[in-house]
Amino acid sequence: MFTKQDRLTIRELPKQKSELEETGQFLTQLQKTKDSISEDRYKQLASKYENKISELKEKIKHLTGQYEERKDEIKVQLGVLTDKRDAADAEMQEISLLKDHKAIGDDEYK
Repeated sequence: MFTKQDRLTIRELPKQKSELEETGQFLTQLQKTKDSISEDRYKQLASKYENKISELKEKIKHLTGQYEERKDEIKVQLGVLTDKRDAADAEMQEISLLKDHKAIGDDEYK
């Protein structure tokens, strides 16, 4: 039920989350060294990490939205298919019952 693009989206999400976590750790470690490095270098790196974090959060939000939307579509499709299968099962049971009670012949049973 998932398309190739759906699978690519799903695979991308953990990568983005991992990169977000790693970048957050870099920022945390940078903050611990703030007093040991120049203010310019600190600002440059902090800005770089904060921008990256913001960018990754947006990507994750977008990917999550795509995934949730597709998941909802698939749930609807699954419901429709389940209803069709249940209707077919009920029809087969009726036909088998009619055959068992000799209410229909072999020709109609096929």
